[in-house]
Amino acid sequence: LKFFINIDGGSEYDLISGQFAPGIGILYGTYIALTLEILYKRQRNVQENATMEASLLAQVTQNLLSLFRDPKDYKIAQEAAQIVADQVRTLVARSRGPELLTIMRADPYARIMSIVDHYQRDTTNMPPQRESLIDCLRGEIPDLMEARAKRLSEIPDLMEARAKRLSE
Repeated sequence: LKFFINIDGGSEYDLISGQFAPGIGILYGTYIALTLEILYKRQRNVQENATMEASLLAQVTQNLLSLFRDPKDYKIAQEAAQIVADQVRTLVARSRGPELLTIMRADPYARIMSIVDHYQRDTTNMPPQRESLIDCLRGEIPDLMEARAKRLSEIPDLMEARAKRLSE
């Protein structure tokens, strides 16, 4: 720098390059390290929550298929399986905004619970094994909703991030 700019008295240049620049470098490095740590932690949390939701969804799917395994229940099984397939597609390919809109219009997990409720209400002389499956589903679906809520709360809203960036 002192070759391009004429600085009277070398002590000012030495003061800036010797004391100020290293301090700024350390501050900038700390800022970058903390930012990366926060981003990696958020990514790890999103992955953990998505994995938990996917495993719970697989378990619910298995219980639904076991519950509706009779040929007379294939139509109900098809409807439940379609809801699960749509949710898997949402998990894999959609962002937070469209997923939240889908939840507000017709929550897929609430729809599955409704199917189970109607099935239990409309079925007489249900074997104990099916009653047990229904009880399991009644416990698993709220856990699934909680896992989804945790996953969605960790994902930053892109519109919110853009608006924040523009306001700075």
